[in-house]
Amino acid sequence: MNNLQRGLNFGAILLLAIFLVARPVANQYYSGESAFAGLAVALLALCVGVAMLLRPRSDRIYASEPLALAVVLWLGLHLLGLLRAPNFGAALAPAADSAIDAAMLLCGY
Repeated sequence: MNNLQRGLNFGAILLLAIFLVARPVANQYYSGESAFAGLAVALLALCVGVAMLLRPRSDRIYASEPLALAVVLWLGLHLLGLLRAPNFGAALAPAADSAIDAAMLLCGY
């Protein structure tokens, strides 16, 4: 494991810790803490993705087909609910939270 991969692993652990602290503090969907937690998850997904691409092809871990299908159906269901909602602003936050949950699931896999 080279220094870049170690740094990305450390960054992923640090971002996960930031998410675990910032998300419970956000008691509303539209708050600065909630946005900060979402940013931490986006950066976590970036760190995990880059670290996975730096591995040799034989050492890479791929999500299983049932897990990928479940994530796609989960996000599709929330996207459909978002598009059919009479109040787009009220439906946007739960749909974004489902995307954050899917990203956390795939990063943990």
